[in-house]
Amino acid sequence: METSLRLLVIDDEELMLSLFEAVMAEHGHALATARSGREGVEIARTGQFDVVICDIKMPDMTGLQVLEAVRATTGDVGVVLITGYASVETAIEALRLGADAYLLKPFENFERDVLGVIKRTAQKYRLKRENARLAAELNEANEHLKRTNHEYRRTLAHLTTQQQMAAMLSNAADAPAVVRIVEQALEGSFETDACAILVAQGGGRFELAGGSGPAVQRGRGATVQAGEGLLGSALLKLWPTQLDLRDAPRDEREPWMPEGMAAVVVPCVAAGAVAGALVVFSADAGRLFEPGTVGLYNILAAQVGAPLALARLGQGAAS
Repeated sequence: METSLRLLVIDDEELMLSLFEAVMAEHGHALATARSGREGVEIARTGQFDVVICDIKMPDMTGLQVLEAVRATTGDVGVVLITGYASVETAIEALRLGADAYLLKPFENFERDVLGVIKRTAQKYRLKRENARLAAELNEANEHLKRTNHEYRRTLAHLTTQQQMAAMLSNAADAPAVVRIVEQALEGSFETDACAILVAQGGGRFELAGGSGPAVQRGRGATVQAGEGLLGSALLKLWPTQLDLRDAPRDEREPWMPEGMAAVVVPCVAAGAVAGALVVFSADAGRLFEPGTVGLYNILAAQVGAPLALARLGQGAAS
């Protein structure tokens, strides 16, 4: 079955336009016409055509000028020039400007001399567009593969770290030892701009026991009361809570919390109670953490809850 083409013919001769209209209608091709170069250029810019056919000799613009204008704005359309005043110089200039074909009038055989050229030109550009589409899809697939591989490697590194951390936590003697193990895990495999490790002290009070980042390091030993401020409210929950600290007032957040960052507060739960919390900060202000990333932090925090609770019980028994 013959593929229908979308054609634009630019010619000031009524007889030539009528010839194109009759032949193209017979073959089922869609045809638009223009009787001046300027009109044709405007139509070419707004329509979707496979091939533009233009006479070289016209009163307002030459076919070469039309060719230049079409090429300047529409790179993926074929252009065929026709003329009854052939010259070697004009033919060379037409090809230099990007014409796909240069046909001489009168046509001995329209089917062979004109329609055949138009079909081949249209096919060339359809293949070009198809190749561009396939190349774009291939690039997107490659980028997706790179992202997937990166996510896979990162997830594998996280899981490996969590396995190693679990073995170390089983031998942790006290809360400071648990905090040091978690610090090493966060610094080793997790991409964080800053983080804080809070340990429950009883009575709804949490101590900033460790973490990374200048502000967090300076705030070591500070306490947070559950239910007070943004962070304290998040500590009342048994699930991760995301915080946007960009415009948070000072009395709503702790002095040691970095400014202009997003944060996620992940509770370390043991036996239905919050034994501590991980607070991870992102310098990409206002950006919510991806669900997969929050999930990894949640797995990490889940491993920490029981060791922290046991460490606190051990310290209570020792005292």
